[in-house]
Amino acid sequence: MTRLDDAFQSLIVAHTTWDVERILDRLGKNLDWVPLGNNPENYGLITIGSDPFNGITERITNAMDAMIELEVELKPELKKCPTPRAAVEAIYGFKEGNLRDSRDPDIGSLASNIKVRFLDG
Repeated sequence: MTRLDDAFQSLIVAHTTWDVERILDRLGKNLDWVPLGNNPENYGLITIGSDPFNGITERITNAMDAMIELEVELKPELKKCPTPRAAVEAIYGFKEGNLRDSRDPDIGSLASNIKVRFLDG
């Protein structure tokens, strides 16, 4: 068995961060680290699954994006908007496409179109 095989077997049974750090220290500095999927920009993709609230927030954001994209498809003149915020202002009337200065009833009306369900299992 090679040194890497031994390290791999040790990593499989490691229980703590300290265990993993000790194994990596034994391997030395001559490791060639490659990002998962060979994608250096994958941090967001990896961490979204590490915190359940990240996934919920991402889905709500995706729902909002889908609502905006649907309106743009239904009203082709909106495709001329120079920015997504300009499109949001044209669609929903939110100044500069920002919820900050919007009235609660307007935000509530928009939010009523989004449903989030939590399922066990």
